[in-house]
Amino acid sequence: MNREDTDKLKFNRKKLLLSFLLILLVLAIDCCISFATLPKPIQETIDLQPDLPASDQPSLSNDSETGKNQVNLTYTPLLQLSLSTGEVRLSFRYPEQSNQKIQLLLWIQDQLIATSDYLDPGVTVHQLSGADTSRLTVGEYQGNLQVLCFDEATLDQAVIQLQIPLSVIVGP
Repeated sequence: MNREDTDKLKFNRKKLLLSFLLILLVLAIDCCISFATLPKPIQETIDLQPDLPASDQPSLSNDSETGKNQVNLTYTPLLQLSLSTGEVRLSFRYPEQSNQKIQLLLWIQDQLIATSDYLDPGVTVHQLSGADTSRLTVGEYQGNLQVLCFDEATLDQAVIQLQIPLSVIVGP
């Protein structure tokens, strides 16, 4: 092997090494970008599973040191829904000590049945009107009352969400 062949071989090795390092650099940058753009995990909703008779009044609270994001609820875990009028009868109290607006959503078997307007602290709800009863028949169903919380001033949705399991008696 002469000197010219040896120089070409060294040059090809250097070229191959530089190509390899460039590929590694591109892969490292790609990994950094990929990890930086991964979606952040969403905070899970709170699933409550009370084993209480309908006459008991459970109370839920979430207080922080500053008093923000505070929600206090009183409800009964049994609702009545009329197929003919589309009215949902319930007992739900949102005390005045709370500092957020809320909205109630009634779900039965992954179907949204009824919603409330935005509710201010201090309100008691005895019925929801305009329930979608098109897929329901007379009987008892397991459902969820989803409680969404909103900032009073901006109506931006807060982090707090509750899922309250309950029984729904559907009548004629």
